[in-house]
Amino acid sequence: MPRKTRGFTITEVLVTVALLGLFTGLTLTALGPLNGRYRRRQAAELVAAGAARARLLARDSGRCFHLEVYQDDTPVSTGSPGNRLRLSRRATADCETPATEADLQLVETVPMPESTTVRVEPGAAAVWRPNGRLHGEDMNKTPAKLRVTSGGEDLSILLAVHGPVCVRDELSSEACP
Repeated sequence: MPRKTRGFTITEVLVTVALLGLFTGLTLTALGPLNGRYRRRQAAELVAAGAARARLLARDSGRCFHLEVYQDDTPVSTGSPGNRLRLSRRATADCETPATEADLQLVETVPMPESTTVRVEPGAAAVWRPNGRLHGEDMNKTPAKLRVTSGGEDLSILLAVHGPVCVRDELSSEACP
């Protein structure tokens, strides 16, 4: 009598493992751009939330709040990229005189996701007065603009004149909806 065997042969198992490896590799390469887009969107949402928080804290506390870009623990100049945001407040309610490091008290630090940078565009600074308005908006009505970069692509965060903070894919757009 012939004996019945159960199970799979070693060849069938190896072919199955090879196909699973192939499909996994194809999936990972197809999802690579989506991962960069997700990191960029996540960083933009962190920046927008930090800006909205700075505006609220300025109104609630009656102090000036600054949103600055840092590379690790070093402040960077306007237009230079960094990997974290620093939210700090002035020790006094005076917003007119230029702030020094000694005048600013750290409120929170917001790190950016891996391989993502943020920078403040030249123009209006991300400094809020005690009334919740941007420091330079009364003079030139220009929104402050931050830019998040990941994988060579950018997102803009506009800090609009009358309060809204919005994330824009179009880099040339100057207004929040």
